Amino acid sequence: MTSEIRILPKKHIDKIYSLTPVILKNNEGYWKNVISLKDFERRLKENLIKKYNSTQKEKIDEDFEFYTTLEFKNKRPIPNEYKGIKLLGDKISLNICENKMAQDLAYMCLGTGLLEMNARGYGFCNYRWL
Repeated sequence: MTSEIRILPKKHIDKIYSLTPVILKNNEGYWKNVISLKDFERRLKENLIKKYNSTQKEKIDEDFEFYTTLEFKNKRPIPNEYKGIKLLGDKISLNICENKMAQDLAYMCLGTGLLEMNARGYGFCNYRWL
């Protein structure tokens, strides 16, 4: 097995979509049974902002629009085995806004992933640019 480092050209990203399911952890189980879609969207954005602040060593203004549409690609939750339990995740697609901060976050998440458990391989994305 081999790997190579490839730096993606920084172009205007139109859409990002998850290749592996995105996982949102909470104590009660699958997020759709516990929290609202608005809370899911808030945690998605907050998680990306936290990753950006950590990697760039700067605090950004959180008052901006990240995406215009969020689409769930799966009909049912996608089960994933982890430490003897099944974590339920979703495949999502986001149409990214035109503003610079949204574009920077989208570019960063191509390397870091969306939401949680990215070190385990969840939440990784691909992109479409204009």
